[in-house]
Amino acid sequence: MKKIIVMLAVCSFGFSAKAQSFEIQQLLLNWEKLTQFKKILQNMYDGYKVLHAGYTTVKDISEGNFNLHKTFLDGLMQVSPGVKKYKRIADIINYQVQIVKEYKAAYNRFKSNQQFSVQEIDYLGRFIKIYLNKA
Repeated sequence: MKKIIVMLAVCSFGFSAKAQSFEIQQLLLNWEKLTQFKKILQNMYDGYKVLHAGYTTVKDISEGNFNLHKTFLDGLMQVSPGVKKYKRIADIINYQVQIVKEYKAAYNRFKSNQQFSVQEIDYLGRFIKIYLNKA
């Protein structure tokens, strides 16, 4: 009977050793997978940092370029103090208005007069629309 108990103990010890060995192997495999996933995660994070740094650099450059152009254009839109204080500005504007009125009156005279062809009158009309409406 002692022999049977010893045999059972040895067999069960061998079986439990095999089970523990399998669990240890599985644990080692899981640990290796975990370290691989940690490396993948670290690589992804490093890639994100590079991408973010590049994006931030491009964004900062473009914002700086935009601000530079905005400052330049804003400066162009400001009237210089020397021009603001010039006494003849009102006269110049009045002369421009008179020129436009005279051109329109001449255009109407040319239209009513038969000396110009239809193409020439159309050309003058396009000139009025393009150039004088911009002013």
